[in-house]
Amino acid sequence: MSWVDELKSFFGLRGGPRRKRVAVLGVDGSGKTSLILSICQYLSRNGFGGPTPESLPYFSEQIQHEVAHGTVPTMSWNAFAVELRRLPSDRGIVDVSLEIASSDLPGHEFKQLVAEVANLASTNTRAARDNPVFQRFKKLLEGCDGVMFVVDVVRGHDSSAFATPDQALATVRLSLTEQLSPIGTAITVAHQHNVTLARKPFLFVFTKPDIHKIPADRMDSLFDGAMAMPKAVLEREQAVVRRYDVQGAGWELEDRLEKLGLGPLLLDIAYATDSVIPPEAR
Repeated sequence: MSWVDELKSFFGLRGGPRRKRVAVLGVDGSGKTSLILSICQYLSRNGFGGPTPESLPYFSEQIQHEVAHGTVPTMSWNAFAVELRRLPSDRGIVDVSLEIASSDLPGHEFKQLVAEVANLASTNTRAARDNPVFQRFKKLLEGCDGVMFVVDVVRGHDSSAFATPDQALATVRLSLTEQLSPIGTAITVAHQHNVTLARKPFLFVFTKPDIHKIPADRMDSLFDGAMAMPKAVLEREQAVVRRYDVQGAGWELEDRLEKLGLGPLLLDIAYATDSVIPPEAR
């Protein structure tokens, strides 16, 4: 070992694959906090990773609230992130180098941003490039290795909206229109104005399946219909587009963590972002 490698080893700076980064985005109240707490709990209890040092104060605040009140609070935006270092797979435990972070954009600003970018659909490329809103969206997409959109079709509706299958379906259709249409149009506009989207995973995580009770295959069909044109744009760029049903459980409910869909979601993210470390590179 050279003296440079010895110094790197001593200070914990040994070189390795660059840690990939996935941005968590969604409107306020969509379930981002509950989802990220569930992911952090899953990673921590299994020794697969945990919160970044900078995020520990934020996570501590969330945990104290949940222990005291039994619920995950919907709070003002905070920058939080979790590190993934290992994950289970069909071939055993694999090493990964990945960070999932919410530090890019608060929920209310995300909603406003995609709506404003969608309004640029008829704007010429030069004008769009000079638009500060578009530049912010471009920086957001190009500054990460993947994007996880959290979608809550239950948001803004009480239980009566899901009392019957027909009511639930009508409510979900309306919610998908409200939440997915601006995102899809903004992605299409970004492609139209030469934002780099190639080979980047776009993952849509639908929360609260226990409430809306729409079967996964039916939700897949609704999603494909709502996102048909943006999906075609992304797939031409060889981007990965996938939809998941994941139920956030916060810091409690340890016995249910394996049943929430977190393992397959995280493993897919790791492979889609090329974050799995080959044995020879360890």
